[in-house]
Amino acid sequence: MTINERFESAKAALAALKDSEDADALQSAIDEYKAAESAKKSADEAADLIKSLDNTVTTKEPDTMTDAQPKSLGEFAVKNLDLTAMRAGSAKSAGTGYGFKAATDAHTSQTIQVIDQNVIDITSARELAVRSLFGAESISGNSIKYFILGAKEAVSGGAPAVTAEGAAKPQFHIPVSSNTATLSKIAGWYYETDELIEDNAFLRTSIDNRGLFELDLAIESYLLTTLLGTSGLGAATYANGGNVSADDIFNAMMTVKGASNYNADAIIINPADYGRLR
Repeated sequence: MTINERFESAKAALAALKDSEDADALQSAIDEYKAAESAKKSADEAADLIKSLDNTVTTKEPDTMTDAQPKSLGEFAVKNLDLTAMRAGSAKSAGTGYGFKAATDAHTSQTIQVIDQNVIDITSARELAVRSLFGAESISGNSIKYFILGAKEAVSGGAPAVTAEGAAKPQFHIPVSSNTATLSKIAGWYYETDELIEDNAFLRTSIDNRGLFELDLAIESYLLTTLLGTSGLGAATYANGGNVSADDIFNAMMTVKGASNYNADAIIINPADYGRLR
């Protein structure tokens, strides 16, 4: 009896006993039906699998970047550029035909060119330190208002100070002023040749490395220029013939501490001055 015949037989037996009062016979028919059904299901799955193996076709690997979120700016650009990737691999060469070489002919060999897909940056990125001295926050508008603490004003007797019992406490005041800074945009148009754009790997590396470095470098220069142009900064004097010295740096730190009672947050020095200092 085949699997299909067994299934049909068990199905008919169960149908015949559906109104029977013989519980044992009904349960036995149910068990046989379930076993026959399971065997038929396994046989059908096996037949489908064999059929699929006979009709196997080669499919293209799915593009994992289609639905996944880009991990970097370069990958985002590649994902949104509908371009054909540059053909990579070894360049093919062809022979010149059949024949025999004369004894005096110079021996030549075929040149098999290998293309290196790695990007070599001819520049050495410098360390960007000024930007790391500033905090970063997100705002919803296009300007931000901030407050500046002024110099301490001692109204009477200086402050704070030792105060005798029952005596008037010294009064002091720290003025606060406000300033509004308007946001500035630092941007650039990233331009590359058609050949480089067509090669997605090159484009991604170029944007993520050199492109973002150039953007950070522009931000760093802007911050430094803005900092040097801020009004109210104390000016350091170079006593060593116009050249900076360790004493000049220390005196500038003490000037900050003497004027505000706060320590200097950081020291920014021109590499040329640092060279003379060394």
